[in-house]
Amino acid sequence: MITTIFIVIYFTFILTATINFNSDLIPLWIIISPVFAIFIILILIWIMTPLYKFSGKNNRFFSYVTRSASKFINMFLLRMKLTIVGSEKIPKNKNIVFYSSHKSYSDVFVLLSIIKRPVAFTPKKELFKIPIISGWLDAMGCFKVDRANNRDTVKRLDNVISKIKNGLSFVVFPEGGTKYRNYKEIIKVRVGSFRIAARAEASIIPVKIYGNEKVRKRFPFFHTDKKVKILDEISFKDYSNMDTNTIAKLFIDRINSN
Repeated sequence: MITTIFIVIYFTFILTATINFNSDLIPLWIIISPVFAIFIILILIWIMTPLYKFSGKNNRFFSYVTRSASKFINMFLLRMKLTIVGSEKIPKNKNIVFYSSHKSYSDVFVLLSIIKRPVAFTPKKELFKIPIISGWLDAMGCFKVDRANNRDTVKRLDNVISKIKNGLSFVVFPEGGTKYRNYKEIIKVRVGSFRIAARAEASIIPVKIYGNEKVRKRFPFFHTDKKVKILDEISFKDYSNMDTNTIAKLFIDRINSN
């Protein structure tokens, strides 16, 4: 959807500018048109944000818009080609939380582009200060994480639990950032992050993303192949008697063994 809108605006702008202005400036119109197209798309997203908030966080149309926008960013801005393995392992009728490895800032767009159900994630609070994006994150139902104030984050956790129990899926990056980006394995996680799934009595879907080290080296001039592997579900009954330290170890072993 977003890609189609971008292409239509792109060529419409070039054609209109060429007809109504100077045809000798076609190279200039070609340069300006993608910027204009992205600007129009941002305006459309800004207009749709109140509708998204009003319709509810489980609205599948706006979930589709988010997925479409993420695919556009992956393809045209980050220049990534994704290979997905194991998508059939994602349950269709369960409350689930995706726990993923996290070595690149592009991981968010990767996961939002492949999860075909309403989903939110746990961004750091600084992202909520960005105009337009902040409104959309709020409409998605994202959980603002204040890394400098863990106590406040824990206090607001009940809101996330309620959303998951009502069918909204969540993406969590338990590494707490990309500080271990130079390691292919997961070195350390924030154990407390597994309280989200445990308190919501949700299944855990481990996700491993390969090829992040290539993005940093090849962006923005070359395209990058990335692989996303959906691992076997860890159902609530499989970990209900475990503490968060044990759940975290189970997750790390599952990711690092693949």
